[in-house]
Amino acid sequence: MPGCPSLPCPELVARINGLIASRRRLKERLQSKADRPEAPIDVESDFLQAATRVVEESLGDPSFCVRDWAALMYMDRTTLFRKLKDETGKSPDEFLREARMQRAAELLKRRAGNVAEVAEAVGFASVSSFSRRFRERFGQTPASLRGSKP
Repeated sequence: MPGCPSLPCPELVARINGLIASRRRLKERLQSKADRPEAPIDVESDFLQAATRVVEESLGDPSFCVRDWAALMYMDRTTLFRKLKDETGKSPDEFLREARMQRAAELLKRRAGNVAEVAEAVGFASVSSFSRRFRERFGQTPASLRGSKP
């Protein structure tokens, strides 16, 4: 660099230190969002209310995907991903899966149908896939949750 002696230029050192500090803050922020416990989705902003409404209306459709969701929100998939990740710490796929699992747990606790009917009601085409995801999320099978007292 012109004007810099053989030792590092103070401006360059300051910029590098600023970049390193910025990356550390970003990493800490992302880790704190990732460390959030799995919990029912908390609707706070107008965006989240609209996003949740669209998801709830489409839960029973097994072909409903992020592309459809973004179109119904009048935005592209990248914008939906960015806004949802900023507000919830979850990707659209994670948000949709969590909404499906929460609804399934509610239906099973209310005994609103057998496991296959609940899987279909929350948009799963395969009962085995639903059962596997449910067990991963709640640590018990859908049938055992349905069998427990409400």
